[in-house]
Amino acid sequence: MHASVRVNGLHQPFSRDQVTSWVLQPCLFAAFVAITVSCLDGLLALWVLLPYVAVMGLFSVCWFLCESRNPAAATATRKWCVPVPAKPIRYCSACAKNSPGLDHHCTWLNTCIGEANYEPFYLLIVAGTSATVYQAIVGIVVATYWLDDVLRWHPSADRDGLLAALWLHNLVCLVLGAAYGALTGFHTYLLYLRMGTYDFILKYGMQNRCIRLLKCQCLSPTRPLKPTVPSKTPKSPPTPAKKGDSVTPDTDEWKQTPSRKLGPAASATMAATKVAEGRRSTKISVEDELDDIPHVRRSGSTKSFEHLSVHDVQMAPAPASATTDDDPSMESDPVE
Repeated sequence: MHASVRVNGLHQPFSRDQVTSWVLQPCLFAAFVAITVSCLDGLLALWVLLPYVAVMGLFSVCWFLCESRNPAAATATRKWCVPVPAKPIRYCSACAKNSPGLDHHCTWLNTCIGEANYEPFYLLIVAGTSATVYQAIVGIVVATYWLDDVLRWHPSADRDGLLAALWLHNLVCLVLGAAYGALTGFHTYLLYLRMGTYDFILKYGMQNRCIRLLKCQCLSPTRPLKPTVPSKTPKSPPTPAKKGDSVTPDTDEWKQTPSRKLGPAASATMAATKVAEGRRSTKISVEDELDDIPHVRRSGSTKSFEHLSVHDVQMAPAPASATTDDDPSMESDPVE
């Protein structure tokens, strides 16, 4: 079953990181506006909020461009302010499509970052870093240097509750600012190297400290295939050579056949094949069934081998005395 192709970041289903960013970022924006308006004087609060609102405006525009653009669509090569290095077309397994200049797949935006949206992505993380760091600095200043002024402007305010809210806000902003800052620093370093995230992974590996810290996902790594163990099938013994087959010492059967010592009883075991011809005379073709290699002899100085000729053997009744002399254990039938 083929995976559905994702058009952009606004295409369902949404990822967990994407939904988390949608909840966290507006909450931080609302918290900073509430702290600034409620704690500071009117004109001072306005001057504090103006830079923050401008940066967050840039952040929102870049976020919309990253989410709404299709990374697989053809785009113009001109960039306004970010010198994006050229990257080849690559396939993203998370989006199930080819994207020109694919850099990585961002789980927080749930879309590919490629040639079409790398410039707004870089401006997005720069604006996010600036906004969260600015927010944390203002929160720390309000909780330390301006605390007495805040309490004088608002005599009914709860000091302990205000400090707890301010430091919780500052802690979240510092953590988020550190994450934004690490991502911005990494991509600034990549722009300096004229490389992409995927090329950086190919060069330095997935175990690199930057990659592990940023939890980058370019292409889903393929699972290593389990080594197939060959089935151990028993080898059949070499087929005994028949009359007319040529056997040379260079063959594997010649080299691998172990030397076999035949006992007197085994060497005397013969197979007789009766062939009827003409006057129904009997010819006996004798061959050793236990020996895999037929009896051969070398012809002169050449290296060829030829079979011994098969002799006609006349069947003659063996005397009873000879049978008993050869093998004492064998007893002949009494002659009546």
